[in-house]
Order: sequence, then C-alpha cells, then structure tokens
Amino acid sequence: MKKYKDCYASWTENSIVIGNQFIERRFQWCAQGLVCTATVDKASAKEWRSEASVAVTPDVTFDCVVSDNDGLSAKHLLLTATERQGGGVIETKLGVYPELPFVVLERRCKGLHPSSSQRVAEKGGTGNENAVAKDVVEVATLDRIDNVPLNVRHLKLKAIKLFDRTDLNDCLATEENIHLYPGASFSLRGNIFIFNDYMNDKGLLVVKDSPTHLYQLVQDDDSLRIKGTRNADIVGAGLHGDIDADEWCQLYGTTVGVGGNTENLLAEYRKLYAAQYLAPEFKEPFIMSNTWGDRSQDSRVCEAFMLKEIEAGAKLGVDIIQIDDGWQKGVTINSKVRKSDIWEGYYAADPNFWTVHPERFPHGLKPLVKKAAAHGIRFGLWFAPDSSHEFANWRRDVDTVLNLHRTYGISSFKLDSVNLLSKKAETNYLNFLIAVERESHNRIALNLDCTAQNRQGYVMWKQFGTLFVENRYTDWCNYFPHNTLKNLWTLSQFIPPRKFQFELLNNSRNDDKYGDDPLRPAAYDITYEFASVMIANPLVWMEMSNLTDKQITSLQKLISVYRSIRKDFFNAEIYPIGEQPDGCSYTGFQIVTGDKSGYLLLFKEKDAIGQFVYRLHAPLSKKTKITLLATNAPAKSAPKLSLVDDVMVGLALWECKRDRTFALYHYEG
Repeated sequence: MKKYKDCYASWTENSIVIGNQFIERRFQWCAQGLVCTATVDKASAKEWRSEASVAVTPDVTFDCVVSDNDGLSAKHLLLTATERQGGGVIETKLGVYPELPFVVLERRCKGLHPSSSQRVAEKGGTGNENAVAKDVVEVATLDRIDNVPLNVRHLKLKAIKLFDRTDLNDCLATEENIHLYPGASFSLRGNIFIFNDYMNDKGLLVVKDSPTHLYQLVQDDDSLRIKGTRNADIVGAGLHGDIDADEWCQLYGTTVGVGGNTENLLAEYRKLYAAQYLAPEFKEPFIMSNTWGDRSQDSRVCEAFMLKEIEAGAKLGVDIIQIDDGWQKGVTINSKVRKSDIWEGYYAADPNFWTVHPERFPHGLKPLVKKAAAHGIRFGLWFAPDSSHEFANWRRDVDTVLNLHRTYGISSFKLDSVNLLSKKAETNYLNFLIAVERESHNRIALNLDCTAQNRQGYVMWKQFGTLFVENRYTDWCNYFPHNTLKNLWTLSQFIPPRKFQFELLNNSRNDDKYGDDPLRPAAYDITYEFASVMIANPLVWMEMSNLTDKQITSLQKLISVYRSIRKDFFNAEIYPIGEQPDGCSYTGFQIVTGDKSGYLLLFKEKDAIGQFVYRLHAPLSKKTKITLLATNAPAKSAPKLSLVDDVMVGLALWECKRDRTFALYHYEG
C-alpha cells in the first residue's frame, strides 16, 4: 500500500483500491477490462456497488507516486496501471487528492487495432417482458472509459451539458432531470452527471473529462450509458482510426465523487478543480487588456499605439497588456490590412512568420516590455499553435514561444486557432502545453481561447491556463453586459471563476447601432461592467487610450478597491446567488473566505420592485459586521443590506431602488 496524507492506494495482480478519508473506489479486471466494482462514501458508509464479476489476471505492472503535474496542481497520490494487450499498451492513471471526495481517472494507449475501440451494438427490444431487465448495452474496453455501479432502486439523475464555441453559443449550460426506471437502458450526452439517491439524500457525481459534447472527436459518441438503476458506463473516448504503435494516444477521462445533495457535490467539485488548477504563475486574479474588442484588429498595432496603451493601462491599474494578432511578421485571415486566408500552416507560409513585425515594431518589443515593466505591467502576446498535419509542428511551436519568452520577457500567451480534429492532434497539442510549462518552469501564463473550432472545453486538461470565454463586440451588437454576467454566473456553478477571463468593453462605442434597446451597453456605466466580471480575471477588451477622463477616473476608483482585496478572491469559495441574470433580475455572488468572513457582490438589473431577499450559502450571525466597499449608486440612493433571520442568518434583504446598480460588501464576525 502507498499513502500520502489521508490518501491511499493498494493493488493485487487483478484489482485496485484507491481512496482517502471520504471516498474509496474499487476496481477489478474482468472480461470487459478494468471495471469499477464499488464507490464508497466513507463519511456515511454508503456504497454504490455492483454484483461480483469473474476476475481475470492481466499482464499489468503498477507504479504509485506523489505527483503535482510539474507544479501545476496540488500534490496528490497517483497510481499508474500499465496493461499489455497483445502488441499494445493501455495505461490507466488513478489520482486522489487529500481531503477531497473524488477519484480522477486518466487513460492513454498505443499500438492497438481500431476494432478494440469500437462499441458493441445495442441489443434491440425482444418483446419478452422477462428479458427487459437484462437488455443492456455492452461496451468494448477502450471506448468504455469508466463505469459507476449504482444498484439503488429509487434514483434521480441530473445531466448537465456545457457549451463552448461561444462565437456561436451564448447559453453555456443546460440541464435535464430524469427519474430513472430500473428496466430502462438509454444513452445521454454531456459533461456532468449527478445521481441522487433521494430517499437517503446521497449523491454521486460523474464528470466526463473531455471537450464539450458537441465537439468531441466522434460526433455521434455518447457520454453516459445507463443500465436501469444498476450501472452507468462513461463512454466515448473519441477514438477513430488506427492507434499508432509507437506513440501514446491520449483518451478522455473521468472524475467520480461522492457526497450529499447536488449543491454540496458541486461545491466540493469546484474545490477539486481549484486543486487541479493552481495557477502557479499567479498568486491573485489579474486584469489583462487586449485591444481587439474595439475591432481595429491589426490596423493600429504598432510601437507608437502600444506606448499609448501602456500609459492608459498604468492609469487604470492593469497587470498585463496583451497584443493580439498583428504583432508578428506573418499575416492571418483576421488581418484588416492585407488579404490572407492563413489560419494554420504558418511555417509553411513563411518560415519567419512568428518574428516581430519589422515595420510596426522597428525597435522590436524590448522597449515596450521595458516601458510596461516600469509601471509594474507585464506583456503578453497572441499566438496560434499550428494545427496543420495534426500539430506536427508542436515542438517548433514550443521553441517559438520559449524564444519569445526568453528574448523579450513575454510572460503570457493567448492561444488561438487551435483545432483538435484527431486523437493525434489532441496528443500533440497536449505535448505542446506540457513542454511550454515544463521548460519555462511555469513562468508562462497561458490563456486558452474556447470561442471557436474544436478545442479542449472546460473540464479537460484543467491544469493549463485560464479560459478566454467570449468574443463580443459593440460593433456587431452582440455585447450585452447582462449576458456576460449571465455566462459567468452560470459557469461559476461548476468551475472556480478564477479559471476564466470575462470581458468588459468601452460601452460608449456604437450606441447608435443598438437603437433604444434598454439593455444596450451605454445604458450601464463602465464600473458596473467591471464589477460584473470582477470575480473572474477581468479582461479590458478595448483600446484603453480611447477612454474618456470620466471613464478612467470611475474605473480607477473601483479597480483600486478591487486590487486591495482580490487576493481574498483567489482561494475563496464563490457561489452564485439570487436569480440567473437576464437583464431584469436581482443576482450576484457570495465570496466565502473563512468561517465568518467573506464578500457579497450584488447586482440589481432593470427591475421595479426595489428590494430582494438573497438566500446565502454560508449563513451569517446577527453579530456580523457588514461594510459597503464599492457601489455605482449615488450617496443619496446608496443600497442597504440587512440580515433577516434571528440567529444564524441564511437570508439577506437588499434594498436598492436604482436600476443597473452593483454593490460590493465585506462581512466579518
């Protein structure tokens, strides 16, 4: 047996047990491969288990270490089982983190024939009532990523689909609620599944660690196959075609956890996510600027323009100034200056594609980096890893990024134009991500764009970088502050907000294009926009040098408050509270920093009522001291917050008469 803190793992020639003080999962090799036979909620002694299977003895070796993903994740116990099948190899990694009720499974393989990755067809109904309960789906070894025994008679299921490719999608999560029937076998797609043994108030959470369901490699792949109330298989590894005999092929994985109700399970999952994504390049949330939001694209990018942006960024208090597409010599399809159709194959188009543009930056980038550093600002660049030929140039891309980092001190790279269309492409892109972080000793911060094409989604490869979620523009009338708040509020139910970059735009631009829309950006003030993305990493998606003195002064005051407290946000437990934002709601977040301390960030959208009662996730006491830190309301109409209950307060009454108002409160005691 191997131990680390409260984590442990043990194994025999054909079985594995792994867990900690809260969870235990037991696995056994049988005819279908490595199968989970039980998941135990140790806090309540609840067992989700299956009937005994006939064990087989595979050709397998084991290794168990304490890992931290090269410093990108918290330390955890990691067991690796390497199984040889004929001329191929399947490697299964099982990880467990201290004091968190989850087991994480990752798999990769090489040298296996495609037939070993195909599902066995579903059996059709026979009309024989006695056969219905046995009419189940069998899944071949590789395509079945994992399984969870259920064996609960009365069971409900919540299936959650996440959506990225936000250039096309603005509803980023949907859910379906199903009351399971013992005799029914069916399939679902999605990323997050919560089984609720509602008679005993116990839950089982299953996450398919893959791209979102719309953009997995095999488009008709299922995610979960239900066998009545007996068992569920997590399927759809994304395999198609031959697996290389000599190179590893990364498969999709799973996360399985135990606990109580849905709300508590998701809260614990966000803690796990935070442990898997430490963000070692940051110690607090950051403010980044990027000029692309004003739609000048590459037409204004040059040394003189960026010097103005540095001065404006210093006034506002941004941490990173990022130059988007246009700093480089090569020209892409997004150029406003020259016609091009290039969105991959950069080195084939020009071996010097990723050198600094000689006319726009005749002195290179060093003067800009030095000027920014004098103001305490770091510099970032847009970069597009070469998707052509399944990322065959991934090593060359690593060297390009590292050279820019070492030559100019560039510490942040936005990764765009990524298109993961095969397992080899996924594996090579993963190799790129690993090498950049490992060889820079985690000094490079990556911003992973999830707005278009086939990309990694929200729950795969969680250890790498922030997620840039939205491309929104007033020029196209697709930017609405309430929608951006809605998307952050929605995703924060599942993922720690510090994983994201959400944008605020210059709301004074293009007001005429919106007509008399009451939810148009100009109807809000720019501090409300900043507050609405404050719990993520705010992205100043604009040309800052175009802001008015009034806009700059307003933002300076709020950003000063934000910078003084943002370290508290970094490791806080953040809960969406109130109503889902829609432009006419009371909404917000509770930011829990300790047993008796935290923040409330509240928003009144367009609403006539004037007051709202919030249900809090962490109750307060009548002795709690509440302090207003920031609001965009005038002093004469400042909102008021009061506690409702007599002893431990789970409710808070917010009185606010003015539409489009935010208020940030600190509470303690």
